[in-house]
Amino acid sequence: MEIPFVSENFQRAFRHTFKSQTSTGRDLHVSDIVIPVVDFTPEAAGTSLPSNLQSSLSRSTSNLSVTSSGLATLFSNAGFYQIQVVGASQGTGDLTSAIWSYDGSTYVGLKAYLLKGNSNASGNFLDTVIVFNKSGLSIGHDSTIPTNGEIRFYWSQLADVNGNLVNPDGYFPQ
Repeated sequence: MEIPFVSENFQRAFRHTFKSQTSTGRDLHVSDIVIPVVDFTPEAAGTSLPSNLQSSLSRSTSNLSVTSSGLATLFSNAGFYQIQVVGASQGTGDLTSAIWSYDGSTYVGLKAYLLKGNSNASGNFLDTVIVFNKSGLSIGHDSTIPTNGEIRFYWSQLADVNGNLVNPDGYFPQ
């Protein structure tokens, strides 16, 4: 049995939002059969972390402190990662760094940093970048570090290669 839905405000909102669904000339009707809709997603159940907590640093956060020029791999596991980059320098030499993706034969730059040297002051920067590393590739850096300079990388995996979230170390949803 169909029963007309009598809320004019709801009818108007429906017609405005779903213009193609109102071409039949009929108003909305409801059925006397109740069909429950249950949402079992972690978001609805309250068992998943909000994104700002998902990216929190934990004991599983890896880090690398660089005080001399060179090239190094940060990680090669596939997935989504958050990388925090902190650079500081005193003196006249420029501090440069590039985050790259490497497939075994070619480096592709993803993000570059430059901290201009200044004989009168020290400088620093902080940046956070999210990267996706597909299987078979590695993510690393190529840095030029002047005397009295340092760059630090902190990285945590946020999700696996399929987008399944990776919880911070020690977090177990209820």
